[in-house]
Amino acid sequence: MIGLVDVFSATETSLWYDFLPDQAAGLCGSDGRARRATQRLSVLLCANADGSEKLPPLVAGKSAKPRAGQAGLPCDYTANSKGGVTTQALAKYLKALDTRMAAESRRVLLLAGRLAAQSLDTSGLRHVQLAFFPPGTVQPLERGVVQQVKGHYRQAMLLKAMAALEGQDRSGLQLGLMEALHFVAAAWQAVEPSDIAACFLAPGTGD
Repeated sequence: MIGLVDVFSATETSLWYDFLPDQAAGLCGSDGRARRATQRLSVLLCANADGSEKLPPLVAGKSAKPRAGQAGLPCDYTANSKGGVTTQALAKYLKALDTRMAAESRRVLLLAGRLAAQSLDTSGLRHVQLAFFPPGTVQPLERGVVQQVKGHYRQAMLLKAMAALEGQDRSGLQLGLMEALHFVAAAWQAVEPSDIAACFLAPGTGD
């Protein structure tokens, strides 16, 4: 019988990154109007059922991959014209996960609900079994975890805005892609394993 440590669930959500929340005083454009987001990031989150493993987020956007320093990117990033996680990006992600699980001599079950994933050729996967929730199912990570990630991300944006306004540095109100990726990685890291486990055990999960 497969244990909770080897049952994973993945879900995709969206974040805006090229603006800071216009609820903060002074966050307006040069014409005095409140600023609105124009750039969206799609974020694929994946964790196992006991919360002990949170895989690095896969982030997709329209902008070219930012130049990484010696430390590399804080999370995986892929770019395409639509800005979403494509079938090709998912295939690469699953291949990397399969390779990792092979190295650890593990076989895992990955639960997903995104229809695009159902067109993937999974015949080459030996250590990852892909299964799908029925349409309309509320997936485990959508039972509070995604909301937590967005809350942590928004908090980081607000702290940046406050620092910029206090220092009267309007250029600090701009949020670049690399900084957004760091915010995403930190927001995911801030989610407690116990909260992830609770989402998997919530009544109705997978029903």
